[in-house]
Amino acid sequence: AYRASDVDVMWLYGFGFPRYRGGLMFWADQIGVKDVFEQIQRWHQLYGARWAPSALLRRLAETGTSFKDAKVG
Repeated sequence: AYRASDVDVMWLYGFGFPRYRGGLMFWADQIGVKDVFEQIQRWHQLYGARWAPSALLRRLAETGTSFKDAKVG
């Protein structure tokens, strides 16, 4: 996906993610990327490598950048 909204469309139409949440990436932005990162860190400690946060998520959490405003590539 090129943009966070591309991922949102996939989750909404491909997986039936609740429309009132606006898509997975939009929802994560509403919760706060830092909070999402911290929760995934906790799951990583509890459940192992499968839950290791990505470098992108870590960078966004550290810089306070939303998925919507992320520059990748």
